[in-house]
Amino acid sequence: METNTLQDALLELDKISTEGISTQTITLIVKGVASEYARLGQLLDRNNAWRFTKLRDAADDAHYVSGFQSEYGINPTLVSLLELMVFSADLGRLIITAGQNTGKVMPHQVEHGRLSSEFIALYLTDAEKEHVLWHAILEAVERHSYKGNPTREYQDNSPIAFLMTGLLRDLDMYGGWKTGLKYLDPFTISHEMATWKLSDEPYIPEIALEAFRNGQPINRDTVETYSGFLLQFLAWGYNFTFREQWQRVVTSGNPSLVLNRILHKLEAGGQVTQAQEIAQVARTALGVVR
Repeated sequence: METNTLQDALLELDKISTEGISTQTITLIVKGVASEYARLGQLLDRNNAWRFTKLRDAADDAHYVSGFQSEYGINPTLVSLLELMVFSADLGRLIITAGQNTGKVMPHQVEHGRLSSEFIALYLTDAEKEHVLWHAILEAVERHSYKGNPTREYQDNSPIAFLMTGLLRDLDMYGGWKTGLKYLDPFTISHEMATWKLSDEPYIPEIALEAFRNGQPINRDTVETYSGFLLQFLAWGYNFTFREQWQRVVTSGNPSLVLNRILHKLEAGGQVTQAQEIAQVARTALGVVR
């Protein structure tokens, strides 16, 4: 299954019959997910940015996907499934955070995809879960939050689920970069530093820098500083399955602004060598310039 571009992937998925998939069920799940986003948001601390932004960002991502029908001419039911997929993908983040706020022992945030997938599955019959597209949606939502892109070994198990997972990861990261400038906003910086227990020291740990120079995703648990957090965000560029999606991100100019913040912080703190190396790698490997 050769799917070198986003269009290839969408046209491959469009070959699969949507017979047996109810648009009423899709609508019901979307309403349920939206209500759960809103309910859980009210359980978060008032200074938690996710309290207001998760539902809005999810809706924006779904709106972007809605354009696939006219842009690529694919089945409207498939488009509705893809909208649901991206809309629901981050619900698990609020499930985990709201649970922690009420004193529950919750899984690590990397498990948020599994919780999102389980929520969708509540609305489906056993027969519906067996449909190749519903199965792929559930698998993709669960697996998209795990570190690194889905592996080729997984494709042997379910090539359609593998394809859907790569597609969701790209759409999720593309949506994150559309609102990427929020990470330069003082309110968001304060929120993210508190959430991930980061310092604002002007350095990046060697383990994170090593991953970046080797073209690898950066584990968020290793970043230590806000500059390291921004570098792992920039390193998302390595993870895109379909490179034209990353090119759209680069063209937006947002990666350059994030890179500039990283470099400015390091240079101001005397970490000139780190800044020079990051600038060079970003330019040559990711096509991002200051």
